[in-house]
Amino acid sequence: MNDLLENYAMPKSKYNPEIDFWKLVFAVAIFLFHSSKFITSSGWSLFNRGYLAVEFFFIVSGYFLAMTIREKEDDAAQNSCWVYLLHKIKAFYLYYFCAFIISFTVRQWILSADVITVIKNFLLSWNEIFLLKMGGITSGRYYNGPTWYISAMLIAMAVLYPLAKKWKTYFLNIGALLISICGYALISQYSNSLNVAEEWQGIIYLGVIRAVAGVSLGIFCNECCEQIKRKGLRTTALGKSIFLVLEIVLIISLFGIMNFTEYLNLNRYFDYVSLFLFFIFTVILFSGLTGIKEKLKKPGIFKMFSRFSLLLYLNHRIVVYYLNYITTDMEAEWSYRHYMFYYVIGTLLMIFCCWGLSRIVRFVGVKFGSKIKSKMFKESLRN
Repeated sequence: MNDLLENYAMPKSKYNPEIDFWKLVFAVAIFLFHSSKFITSSGWSLFNRGYLAVEFFFIVSGYFLAMTIREKEDDAAQNSCWVYLLHKIKAFYLYYFCAFIISFTVRQWILSADVITVIKNFLLSWNEIFLLKMGGITSGRYYNGPTWYISAMLIAMAVLYPLAKKWKTYFLNIGALLISICGYALISQYSNSLNVAEEWQGIIYLGVIRAVAGVSLGIFCNECCEQIKRKGLRTTALGKSIFLVLEIVLIISLFGIMNFTEYLNLNRYFDYVSLFLFFIFTVILFSGLTGIKEKLKKPGIFKMFSRFSLLLYLNHRIVVYYLNYITTDMEAEWSYRHYMFYYVIGTLLMIFCCWGLSRIVRFVGVKFGSKIKSKMFKESLRN
């Protein structure tokens, strides 16, 4: 996900290790949600509504978008929407592309495609390669399902960033909240759950509306945190303890909705209840009202969580596809525990392959780039 590495380059004074920790937790929730694909008629999985965890990443991305606009307000060059989007893409694209190559290769191997077919399928994948999966162009082919999130996120940012920049005061205070409410209300007209992504509504995917609504909620979250800072709210030890208890209650409630509402056959409108809980949770998280950040002696160790979260998100879905493929013709069904064992092992293997491939590509790129620069430098000296 494009916001997963956002904290990685933050100045030490602004870095909040809690955010990276929860990114990993919610990435695992999405990972476990997709394990529901393995469930038999009598089975039950963890985080069967883990798709709600995506909302956390939408909100976090919106928060960082608003923060960037505030910090770069006086720098027109750095406050450009294109500069912002390119910075985001640069942070994740190498992992994104390597994960695509791995997913594409596995799919072609399963299909036993010949060379001509492989080339044709690769060319038809240009939508996914160029991050336009949710752009409404339906002629392409897609091989890594979870990447819908990244495409929808970039589209949402391309729409919201200029609005937030031009009408900053109004948009941050009320405009973003109105867009968020209207966006989620529109989704509720088409679905009683937030588990929507690639459902086409004539002119737009519901996943894009979901991204716009979620990012807008994150922008408003940033404004709430700024108001807390402006008022100089400094909690006492008792106050920090109260906010810590509230944070724990919120996370337990969210985990309860993700795990048990489906099992208890409760209405899926609980999905919309989770939005309010995510909002309060994120405000507490970014405001630092619990004081956890100051208590961590070595917060740097949490930085690796962002990278692992991104790799986990990008590389787990192909394992589901492969396991379903190899078990299709089996006479006896695997138990959920059997699936989960191979799911975890397979995902870790895919993560390692993606990381290793990215290292190779980066090494070759640096070497090749250095040779080009050296040659150009020598040519300039001759001239």
